[in-house]
Amino acid sequence: MAHVPGSSFAQKVFAADQIIRVGIVGAGEVAQTTHIPTLGLLSHLYKVVALCDVSQNLLEHCAAKFHLSKEALHLDASDLIKRADVDLVLVIAADEYHASVAVQAADAGKHVFIEKPMTLTTKDAQDIIDAQKRNNASLACLDFIEI
Repeated sequence: MAHVPGSSFAQKVFAADQIIRVGIVGAGEVAQTTHIPTLGLLSHLYKVVALCDVSQNLLEHCAAKFHLSKEALHLDASDLIKRADVDLVLVIAADEYHASVAVQAADAGKHVFIEKPMTLTTKDAQDIIDAQKRNNASLACLDFIEI
Protein backbone atom coordinates (compact mmCIF):
# COMPACT_ATOMS: atom_id res chain seq x y z
CA MET A 1 0.00 0.00 0.00
CA ALA A 2 1.46 3.34 -1.05
CA HIS A 3 1.49 6.20 1.42
CA VAL A 4 1.21 9.80 0.29
CA PRO A 5 3.57 12.15 2.14
CA GLY A 6 1.68 14.44 4.48
CA SER A 7 -1.05 11.89 5.11
CA SER A 8 -1.58 10.70 8.66
CA PHE A 9 -4.17 8.00 8.07
CA ALA A 10 -3.11 5.94 11.07
CA GLN A 11 -3.45 8.94 13.37
CA LYS A 12 -6.77 10.16 11.97
CA VAL A 13 -8.57 6.88 11.41
CA PHE A 14 -6.93 3.76 12.80
CA ALA A 15 -6.07 5.37 16.14
CA ALA A 16 -9.75 6.10 16.74
CA ASP A 17 -11.71 3.73 18.93
CA GLN A 18 -14.44 3.34 16.35
CA ILE A 19 -15.38 1.18 13.44
CA ILE A 20 -14.47 2.78 10.11
CA ARG A 21 -17.59 3.14 7.97
CA VAL A 22 -16.81 2.27 4.35
CA GLY A 23 -18.59 3.28 1.17
CA ILE A 24 -17.59 1.18 -1.84
CA VAL A 25 -17.77 2.50 -5.40
CA GLY A 26 -17.84 -0.48 -7.75
CA ALA A 27 -19.69 -3.72 -7.01
CA GLY A 28 -18.15 -6.07 -9.55
CA GLU A 29 -16.31 -9.34 -9.14
CA VAL A 30 -13.37 -7.94 -7.15
CA ALA A 31 -15.73 -6.25 -4.70
CA GLN A 32 -17.78 -9.41 -4.25
CA THR A 33 -14.95 -11.95 -4.04
CA THR A 34 -12.25 -9.96 -2.27
CA HIS A 35 -13.02 -6.59 -0.70
CA ILE A 36 -16.49 -7.00 0.80
CA PRO A 37 -15.75 -10.46 2.27
CA THR A 38 -12.42 -9.26 3.66
CA LEU A 39 -14.00 -6.19 5.24
CA GLY A 40 -16.59 -8.54 6.73
CA LEU A 41 -13.83 -10.63 8.28
CA LEU A 42 -12.44 -7.41 9.76
CA SER A 43 -15.82 -6.31 11.14
CA HIS A 44 -14.17 -5.20 14.38
CA LEU A 45 -12.45 -2.48 12.29
CA TYR A 46 -14.72 -1.83 9.28
CA LYS A 47 -18.38 -1.78 8.33
CA VAL A 48 -19.64 -1.46 4.75
CA VAL A 49 -22.42 1.14 5.02
CA ALA A 50 -22.91 2.04 1.35
CA LEU A 51 -22.36 0.51 -2.07
CA CYS A 52 -22.45 2.17 -5.49
CA ASP A 53 -22.55 0.73 -8.99
CA VAL A 54 -24.06 1.70 -12.34
CA SER A 55 -26.02 -1.58 -12.43
CA GLN A 56 -29.21 -1.73 -10.37
CA ASN A 57 -29.33 -5.51 -10.83
CA LEU A 58 -25.79 -5.87 -9.49
CA LEU A 59 -26.61 -3.67 -6.50
CA GLU A 60 -29.68 -5.75 -5.69
CA HIS A 61 -27.63 -8.94 -5.99
CA CYS A 62 -24.99 -7.55 -3.60
CA ALA A 63 -27.64 -6.32 -1.17
CA ALA A 64 -29.02 -9.83 -0.88
CA LYS A 65 -25.60 -11.52 -0.80
CA PHE A 66 -24.04 -9.19 1.79
CA HIS A 67 -27.14 -8.18 3.77
CA LEU A 68 -27.14 -4.51 2.79
CA SER A 69 -30.26 -2.40 3.11
CA LYS A 70 -31.85 -0.73 0.08
CA GLU A 71 -30.85 2.62 1.62
CA ALA A 72 -27.19 1.57 1.37
CA LEU A 73 -27.36 1.25 -2.42
CA HIS A 74 -26.50 4.03 -4.86
CA LEU A 75 -26.37 4.34 -8.63
CA ASP A 76 -24.39 7.60 -8.42
CA ALA A 77 -21.06 7.86 -6.59
CA SER A 78 -21.78 11.45 -5.55
CA ASP A 79 -24.77 10.26 -3.52
CA LEU A 80 -22.59 7.74 -1.68
CA ILE A 81 -19.86 10.34 -1.10
CA LYS A 82 -22.36 12.85 0.36
CA ARG A 83 -23.40 10.42 3.09
CA ALA A 84 -22.44 11.59 6.57
CA ASP A 85 -22.00 7.99 7.72
CA VAL A 86 -19.19 7.25 5.23
CA ASP A 87 -15.70 7.77 6.65
CA LEU A 88 -13.72 6.10 3.89
CA VAL A 89 -14.44 5.60 0.18
CA LEU A 90 -13.04 2.46 -1.41
CA VAL A 91 -12.73 3.11 -5.16
CA ILE A 92 -12.88 -0.14 -7.12
CA ALA A 93 -14.93 1.02 -10.09
CA ALA A 94 -13.58 0.83 -13.64
CA ASP A 95 -10.10 2.37 -13.85
CA GLU A 96 -11.19 5.37 -15.92
CA TYR A 97 -13.42 6.55 -13.03
CA HIS A 98 -10.83 6.31 -10.25
CA ALA A 99 -9.67 9.93 -10.48
CA SER A 100 -13.07 11.61 -10.58
CA VAL A 101 -14.43 9.56 -7.69
CA ALA A 102 -11.27 9.93 -5.58
CA VAL A 103 -11.10 13.71 -6.07
CA GLN A 104 -14.79 14.09 -5.26
CA ALA A 105 -14.39 11.95 -2.13
CA ALA A 106 -11.32 13.85 -0.91
CA ASP A 107 -13.07 17.17 -1.58
CA ALA A 108 -15.94 15.90 0.59
CA GLY A 109 -13.47 15.25 3.42
CA LYS A 110 -13.49 11.46 3.06
CA HIS A 111 -10.49 9.20 3.32
CA VAL A 112 -9.80 7.33 0.08
CA PHE A 113 -8.51 3.85 -0.80
CA ILE A 114 -8.07 3.25 -4.53
CA GLU A 115 -7.70 -0.18 -6.10
CA LYS A 116 -4.78 -0.44 -8.51
CA PRO A 117 -4.11 1.20 -10.85
CA MET A 118 -4.45 4.52 -9.10
CA THR A 119 -5.25 6.25 -12.41
CA LEU A 120 -4.64 5.94 -16.11
CA THR A 121 -2.68 9.20 -16.45
CA THR A 122 -0.14 11.11 -14.41
CA LYS A 123 -2.36 14.21 -14.60
CA ASP A 124 -5.22 12.31 -12.95
CA ALA A 125 -2.84 11.01 -10.28
CA GLN A 126 -1.67 14.55 -9.59
CA ASP A 127 -5.29 15.73 -9.37
CA ILE A 128 -5.95 13.10 -6.69
CA ILE A 129 -2.81 14.04 -4.75
CA ASP A 130 -3.73 17.73 -4.96
CA ALA A 131 -7.24 16.96 -3.61
CA GLN A 132 -5.72 14.89 -0.82
CA LYS A 133 -3.40 17.72 0.17
CA ARG A 134 -5.94 20.55 0.01
CA ASN A 135 -8.42 18.55 2.13
CA ASN A 136 -5.94 16.87 4.48
CA ALA A 137 -7.54 13.55 3.57
CA SER A 138 -5.81 10.20 3.78
CA LEU A 139 -5.08 8.49 0.50
CA ALA A 140 -3.87 4.99 -0.31
CA CYS A 141 -3.59 3.02 -3.51
CA LEU A 142 -3.77 -0.69 -2.85
CA ASP A 143 -3.41 -4.05 -4.44
CA PHE A 144 -5.94 -6.76 -3.63
CA ILE A 145 -6.46 -7.16 0.11
CA GLU A 146 -5.23 -10.54 1.28
CA ILE A 147 -5.36 -12.07 4.71
